[in-house]
Amino acid sequence: MSAAVRDPYERSRLNRFRPVPPAHATPGSPAAQLAEEIMTAADPDEIEWLRTNLAAEMEAARRYLPAPRPAFRPVPSPPDGAETRHEAEETGRLRGLLGRLWRRDP
Repeated sequence: MSAAVRDPYERSRLNRFRPVPPAHATPGSPAAQLAEEIMTAADPDEIEWLRTNLAAEMEAARRYLPAPRPAFRPVPSPPDGAETRHEAEETGRLRGLLGRLWRRDP
């Protein structure tokens, strides 16, 4: 999904609406494996068709109701322009978070 929906806010919102896989039989049983195989797109044409539909639906959703984003709140800088301890901690946390996201979702 990350290749089709690049915006992390849109992916987050989309994941909230992702349906739960149906529970058929005991997990790991032949019946459960068959149900998973049937419900998973494998053919390249089917995958491309689903991606195209997702892209079209995402365009419609963006026009109708864009994904919420954090509000921008400007923070006044210190008088001498030096980074405060709080800002340095926030910058470090943000860099760590972005690094983990980039490694997990290329």
